[in-house]
Amino acid sequence: MSAASTQDPRLYTSIAATQDFVPLGDGAISWLRQDDDVRAGTCVYTLAEAGGRHAIDFGVSETLLVLEGRIRLEMSGGPTVELGPGESASFERGARGDWILVEDARLFFVST
Repeated sequence: MSAASTQDPRLYTSIAATQDFVPLGDGAISWLRQDDDVRAGTCVYTLAEAGGRHAIDFGVSETLLVLEGRIRLEMSGGPTVELGPGESASFERGARGDWILVEDARLFFVST
C-alpha cells in the first residue's frame, strides 16, 4: 500500500501530491485505504493515456473531489456536469453514465 501508515490501525494518512502511484486502468492511483469497508485514494489521468469517454457503473457509493484539471460527467437519465478544481460529486450505488476527461486531472475519491 502506498499510503503512509501509523502505529494506530484506525488512522490512515497520505499526501495527495505524492508521486507514489501505481497503474489502474487508464490512469494511476495512490491508495489511502482499501479494505472491506472503504476504498479511498488519489487518481491521476492524462488526456494522452485516458482521453475519451469512459462508462461508469457504480456498484458502490462514491464521492470524488477534483484536485486539478477538469472532468465531465454525463449521467444516464440525468444531468451533465463539468467539474474543476475544488468541485465535488457524490454518486449513489447503482448510478450509471459516462465520464469524459476534459483536461489532465487529479481526483480524490472515497467509495463505500
